[in-house]
Amino acid sequence: MSPIVTVLIVGFLVLDAIVVVVVLRNARERLAAFGGTMAQRREVLAAAQELAASALASSYDGNVENLPTLVMGLAPRMEALMRARGLEPTPTAVRTLLQGSLMRKRLPLVHVRRAIASLP
Repeated sequence: MSPIVTVLIVGFLVLDAIVVVVVLRNARERLAAFGGTMAQRREVLAAAQELAASALASSYDGNVENLPTLVMGLAPRMEALMRARGLEPTPTAVRTLLQGSLMRKRLPLVHVRRAIASLP
């Protein structure tokens, strides 16, 4: 094998390792924002999915202009959900939970982030 190919392969592997470390670090920070045990987090995530699904079904007509209103209504309910499951609802945790729940329902990331940014 040529030395150039070897250097390219090694460079690719190093870059890949860096990307994996950065992604895992970000995921760990987001999970740490939730606190509690893994079982509590799983419970909250499942309940948040159901809450987002019912809110979308009942009051979202597909117009992205209405998404901030939906998010404003969902945020206090997500906080209450976290408290009921024994987790402390920090603003970061609530925003992360909202984003994950809405993204799971196939809403465009740009619109979801814009709506979440409108939260006080």
